[in-house]
Amino acid sequence: MPLPSGQIVRLTQDSTRLYGEVIDHVISRKMLWVRPLLLVESWPESDFDVSLASQQIQDLREESHLLWPSSLFTVALDTEVLPLLSYLYPEKPKAETNPETAVNLRRFIRQVWQQQWGDRDLAS
Repeated sequence: MPLPSGQIVRLTQDSTRLYGEVIDHVISRKMLWVRPLLLVESWPESDFDVSLASQQIQDLREESHLLWPSSLFTVALDTEVLPLLSYLYPEKPKAETNPETAVNLRRFIRQVWQQQWGDRDLAS
């Protein structure tokens, strides 16, 4: 079943989660085109109601989109996404972009890749 545009999905690696918005579901290739939203570190699956420190959450809306296998993503639950929205749309305007967010996103993607496909080159 295709995921609709705008659906929030997550990609989990250990206790780190990447939340993103589906741009398109390429069913013929079993891929999702996802716009990254947030990277949340150290948030175990069983603790959706635990409050998070702002250091654990990184805004990724300015980072590159992903085209990844749809089988790696799960649909995010409203109960986990709603508390995170305040980090995306704070009362104060966002300062400047933090260059570490791109590094952290690449590190997370590399970890998922290595877990799924071993040492195959990311570029191929």
